[in-house]
Amino acid sequence: MPAIAVLAYVHYLRGDDASARVTAEEAINRPDAPQSPHGLVHAEALLALLECDAGHPRAAEAQARHAVAQAQEFGLSDVWSAALSHHALGEALLALGRPQDAERELERAETLRDALEPRLDHAHSLLALVRARIARGRLIVAASELDAARAGTEKVVEQPTFAELSVLRLLATDLSQRELANELFLSMNTVKTHTRSIYGKLGVNSREAAVRRANALGLIETSDSPG
Repeated sequence: MPAIAVLAYVHYLRGDDASARVTAEEAINRPDAPQSPHGLVHAEALLALLECDAGHPRAAEAQARHAVAQAQEFGLSDVWSAALSHHALGEALLALGRPQDAERELERAETLRDALEPRLDHAHSLLALVRARIARGRLIVAASELDAARAGTEKVVEQPTFAELSVLRLLATDLSQRELANELFLSMNTVKTHTRSIYGKLGVNSREAAVRRANALGLIETSDSPG
């Protein structure tokens, strides 16, 4: 990623919003910006975050969605560069009173920023995610993630049961919930119960997020999944 986009984010983390905005705009307006998609997406997302912090959540949402769309267009949806766009969108949605949507976006940002070693950008997304968890009343998960953001420790994840792991491994496939139930010789209600429990233990609220988190934690290996 171009150094200028990183510098803009450094200014932001230091609390120098004016310098962050000027530097991000410079990164976007450079003649070679289209040849630096990682920096372009990151700078666009930072401007969205600045709009949110300035009390303009609707403008922030629009700009963040543009950054997310850019990341998709450049094929960067699953890499670190796209994390700040999801973070900014999550912050905007939280400010707009949509904590469930915000939680989903901030989960995505936190996952993309997760690393083996503690990093400031990861802590930044964790703290935002904590606020979304609290807004949704998910206090146990919030407390665990707050500890991770504050002390650089691993988030505490309750180990899924053997039955839940069986469901979890199939969530990584293209099977529908009914097909999944048939594969495991379980009722639909039992599968739904296991799925809700998995989401709660992993601190996620979607099938995609559950699979990402499980892979990150080494609970499943997609190459071993059926199909």
